[in-house]
Amino acid sequence: MQNNEVSYEEYLELVKNAVMLKTGAKVEVKPNIKNNGVVLDGLMIMSEEDNMSPVIWLNQYYKEFLMNGIEVVADKVIALHEEHKRNIPFDVTGLMDISKVKPLIRMGLINYKKNEQLLKEMVHRKVLDLAVVFIILLETEEDGLFGTIMVRKSLFDYWKISEEALYQIAQDNIKNVFVTTSLDAMFESIVGDEFDKESLPKSNLHLLTTQYEYYGAIGMLQTDLLKAFMKRHNADKLIIFPSSIKEVLLYPYNKDDEVDKAELYATVREVNTDQVEAVEFLSNNVYMFDGESVEIF
Repeated sequence: MQNNEVSYEEYLELVKNAVMLKTGAKVEVKPNIKNNGVVLDGLMIMSEEDNMSPVIWLNQYYKEFLMNGIEVVADKVIALHEEHKRNIPFDVTGLMDISKVKPLIRMGLINYKKNEQLLKEMVHRKVLDLAVVFIILLETEEDGLFGTIMVRKSLFDYWKISEEALYQIAQDNIKNVFVTTSLDAMFESIVGDEFDKESLPKSNLHLLTTQYEYYGAIGMLQTDLLKAFMKRHNADKLIIFPSSIKEVLLYPYNKDDEVDKAELYATVREVNTDQVEAVEFLSNNVYMFDGESVEIF
């Protein structure tokens, strides 16, 4: 049978068996519901001494399999597993101890409606058309960010704390993690000295994210941060564009500025359709901060 005649489901079974034969370990392949209902198939290689294993997403290797065969994919999966396994920074049993996990707790924003099923399992808060979710940020001293674990109700129950206490822990931990950069500065750094920077198109948009660009959209709810940004830019209000779950765009404006609301919404929808991956989509709405609170514009 030619590779291009193998269905995706058959491919998953082939990878599982090939990795099992090569490692002699227990191998599991399970579908995982990610943000916005996107389903990714994760492979885990488990040995008796392991209590935690990195998940290798197999969806990304299907095209590789069609071109180069199962042996190439299996070797890549095993190599990636070994690389990540060496860097796992946390003993899974420690997740149940709030005193150990407390410094690692963060929060992020996801779309509420697109994640209603997922949110049934998550500790969360509904805000506007979005949901605040809580995450554990895993880091290593050598490489920085390793990954994230979403806080499910089953884990939260072990901690014996209130949802408000969890929110405050996350809030305290994210106070100093945000960065804002103007799109002009970003564009100038990309083109370098090859172009006359004065001739480049100007924009009043600014990117707001976190140092690791993970769940940076939560910055749109940090009112003190937004107030300080408005003050620096002598603005009466901010328009907030939901770029993705990783980041938002801030547009400072004044009450006398003309704003075409229909055009703003059309732009957001176009960008979401053409440039944002389904798993990173946040919202098709545009938001406004008036100095006190964030509302749908």
